[in-house]
Amino acid sequence: MRKRKGRIDEIQDLGSLDLIAFNGAVNPWGNQFITGGFKPGAAYFRSMVEKWGFTGYRSVADIGSGYGRWTMFLGEVNTKVRGYERNAGAVELSSKLAEHFGLPNVRFEAADVTNLPAKDNSFDAIWCFNGLHLFPRADCLTEVRRVLKPGRPMFLGAYNGMGAMLEKFFEGYRNGGMGDFLTKYALGSIKDGNVAAANNFTCCHEEGIGGVLKEFGFELSDEHPIQSQRRGGVQASQMFTDEMRDIPAFVQRLEEDEAFRTEFVRHPEVAIRYQVNVNVLAIKR
Repeated sequence: MRKRKGRIDEIQDLGSLDLIAFNGAVNPWGNQFITGGFKPGAAYFRSMVEKWGFTGYRSVADIGSGYGRWTMFLGEVNTKVRGYERNAGAVELSSKLAEHFGLPNVRFEAADVTNLPAKDNSFDAIWCFNGLHLFPRADCLTEVRRVLKPGRPMFLGAYNGMGAMLEKFFEGYRNGGMGDFLTKYALGSIKDGNVAAANNFTCCHEEGIGGVLKEFGFELSDEHPIQSQRRGGVQASQMFTDEMRDIPAFVQRLEEDEAFRTEFVRHPEVAIRYQVNVNVLAIKR
């Protein structure tokens, strides 16, 4: 078993660590994101890092690192880890946490994911969790390709799937119809999911992500197949199956055909048929 760096196991009640209190009552985001803390526990974070093969590398980058929840556990089992996060306040908090956890090999920098302060081919592995659907995808993947060494992995974790976007669409439509931000966000993400050049919000269509990544010089990993998550416990509806085979046409019809839209929004259970999020490992070629 690989020896872990740092002192995370010495931290009592890691899952209940109040990051706002730890940070002097400062919340860098001003929303609920930070309250997630490390609630899943060390075993969860470690199992994901190990499952996707992110151990034993000399240099790893965590892009869109937030407050470092994944960066810390990458730092336990890799030589050097860099967290890149646009929010300068989050970088300050992450740096405090790295010191608290005894991980001097983990450092953070304020940086945009489309303009990383790193040389070409400088990282052995790239980790991106719960971020790509919010980034300008084409520019982000172009930048990841630049800084990642050939033949090395890029992990896209919890990439929002079509199920998650449909849930947001139904929520937004209930709240404010077609003009609601969530409605627009969801429909745009669904429509652009398979468009390689898309630089807006996107979602991951499992059947199309391989083609998108190929446009940027990546191939899906054979060793670690795509893993998707769906909602459980409720019977998924098979309604609108034919209408949704052509995604751009489906979105256009929702936008333009009021009768179709009125009928569709009566069936939010349709979302259960699709992935909530997707984990993808790809290799730079």
